[in-house]
Amino acid sequence: MINKKTLLKKMNLVILVLFISSCELFNDIKEVERPEISVKSGIYGLPQMVIINCNTSDSVIFYTIDGTEPDNTSNIYSEPLEISEDTYLKVIAEKSGMKGSSIAESKINFKVSEPIFSVKEGSYKNGFTLELSNVYKDAIIYYTTDYSTPSDLSTLYEEPILIHKDTVIKARVFYSKWEPSEICEAYYNITTVTSPYTNINPGVYNASFSTYLLCREKDSVIYYTTDGSEPDINSSKISPVNPTVSITGNTVLKTFSVKEGMDNSPVVQYDFILQSEKPKINIAGGEYNNPQTIYLSTSTPKGVIYYTLDGSVPTAASVLYSGPLKIESDTSIKAVVIKENWDNSEILEEKFVFRVKDLSINYKSDYYTQAINILLESETSDIEIRYTLDGSEPDKDSTLYQGPILIDRTQTLKAIGIKDGWNPSSIITEEFRIWKLTTLAGIAGSHSFSDGTGIEARFNKPTSLVFDSEENIIVSDSGNHRLRKVTKSGIVTTIAGTGLQGYSNGEGIALAASFNNPTVLAIDSSDNIYVYDRENNAIRCITNLGEIYDFYVFPSDSGKTVVDMEFDTDNNLYIIESLNIKKITPDKIVSNINPRLFPPNTAGYNGATGFVNLSSICIDKDNNIYITASSPYERTLFEIHNDGGVSTLYGYSNPNPPSFSIGDVEVDRDNKLYVYLYDGYRDYKSLNYYNPSTRSFTLISKGIKGSGADGVVNNATIIPGQYRADPSGNRFYMLDYGNSTIRVVSWN
Repeated sequence: MINKKTLLKKMNLVILVLFISSCELFNDIKEVERPEISVKSGIYGLPQMVIINCNTSDSVIFYTIDGTEPDNTSNIYSEPLEISEDTYLKVIAEKSGMKGSSIAESKINFKVSEPIFSVKEGSYKNGFTLELSNVYKDAIIYYTTDYSTPSDLSTLYEEPILIHKDTVIKARVFYSKWEPSEICEAYYNITTVTSPYTNINPGVYNASFSTYLLCREKDSVIYYTTDGSEPDINSSKISPVNPTVSITGNTVLKTFSVKEGMDNSPVVQYDFILQSEKPKINIAGGEYNNPQTIYLSTSTPKGVIYYTLDGSVPTAASVLYSGPLKIESDTSIKAVVIKENWDNSEILEEKFVFRVKDLSINYKSDYYTQAINILLESETSDIEIRYTLDGSEPDKDSTLYQGPILIDRTQTLKAIGIKDGWNPSSIITEEFRIWKLTTLAGIAGSHSFSDGTGIEARFNKPTSLVFDSEENIIVSDSGNHRLRKVTKSGIVTTIAGTGLQGYSNGEGIALAASFNNPTVLAIDSSDNIYVYDRENNAIRCITNLGEIYDFYVFPSDSGKTVVDMEFDTDNNLYIIESLNIKKITPDKIVSNINPRLFPPNTAGYNGATGFVNLSSICIDKDNNIYITASSPYERTLFEIHNDGGVSTLYGYSNPNPPSFSIGDVEVDRDNKLYVYLYDGYRDYKSLNYYNPSTRSFTLISKGIKGSGADGVVNNATIIPGQYRADPSGNRFYMLDYGNSTIRVVSWN
């Protein structure tokens, strides 16, 4: 049995063996090689790029730059280090499974390099300029010339230093946080006095002056000439009290300096040229519309001005300027200032072009409803105005304007202002379109019947018109109980009705049928004509083959209230009754439209439909519907949009409702909207273009109630009825109901 003492000895022995073994294992672990630093400790004059390498692969390099011991928490080296200020660099390398390297270090310090002198020290015959430089981009050089040590309080080097006498230059470079450079010193011995210099540079001047003539060496004497001859000690000498030379003309100044104990300076030359100042003019050249008075002047004392007016170069042999010049035609004026012993001035050149001022006119291109008197004027005096009225270009042989020009028909006026020796004005062009009312067919006041051409034809109270696809006019001749066709040349023929008042289908033949007051027309895209036969209270169709049938018969208890009809582009027929809008499709499906145009408190409001005294309808090519209400209470124009929405274009909701009732509404091929306005007693009726953006009317024609005389629209007489826009544009066709004629409103 082992006693405790023996057991303790054995345990201590085991521990000792284990310790020794562990020490041997530790001593077997390899150490990372010490890194190598490319820049060794030392003082440098330029920034350094430091590269650190370690020969142990996959090792990580850690470093510090402030002299502290690096460890694995220090900066990791990954790329070369740019060192530009004093640095104490310490570096280690580590790798997993190996002992860290020993520390590598480098103390890198900086000192600025000395300045560079462009001229070596020594003896020189003549003075020179000394340039100082250094190798640093942002370094500063300070220097002294009094043997003192340069510091940052000394003279800052900014430009070359003139060395013209014995001089000691001491210079030092200062840069960033670096230690300043060593002092660089040079001694220069000059054996020749410097040449004189002027305070005013040689060159060209426009006035007399005095220049200083100076030498950099004290106690030197300056000699000079002003006529270009070589100076010597017998030449003029500069006074120390007033060291100036007067320059009063072209001068070649030659001069040198003399100083005891030094060689004379070289002769230097300064050329001063005095040139007369360019003459001034009160008015610049350019285009003018009236004669001009020209004033020339010069600021050169005793300078004389010579000029030409033909574009030639002026000389002393040219015309002497003595007073204002009146320029009345195209002129190229050239002028020069001449003075003795001075160079001539630059030549003044100005070109004056005269053009007649563009004419003013009291009327512009537009549509007019009455004859107008044209007045032409120009601000240019003493001109002729020539004009044409046929669109040709006016010239000097065209009609001479002598007073107001009467325009009583559509004409194109072109006019020009002309004056001898001048450029003519621009041609003004204005197109005046004078609306006229003429009779196409029928004779005013002859309420009867006959076919024929123009005045040979007769009508009796025509009430409605439409155009077929060939632009023939279809007329409901209500008093003759017939439908008539009128060509644009005025040929009138009957296309339906016998003239007997009553009802007959004529066995399906339109010319054999009877009507009883046919009042309202509409026509579809196939030239089928639809007529409201008022007293028979039916809409009857006359086909494009001349056949007739009843299209729609109103119920016997309905009133005879149809006032207008129109087809849309889908051949749906819209029928305007005074208190209702009816729609009939091509399949004869009948419906009532109820867009509630008026609010309930409107005078004459119909509670069932919301309509009040509707009077007219038209539909544009986009199927927007326009409707008017014409009673004295409403005077309103509506639009029912093709999407079903409703707008009041004018009238009831307008802040200034019209003083005249709104009658027929019509739309032309360009979707422009036209409206007839008339007074409450229909004494006259006017055709107006409606502008939806300004909600305003522009007058096109206005007829006075009367016997049907033709003429300019404001003077024509009518008893108005329905009108329609010509499909080809430029005119309107109108039924003069009271005079039983077909009238044309046109400007061409």
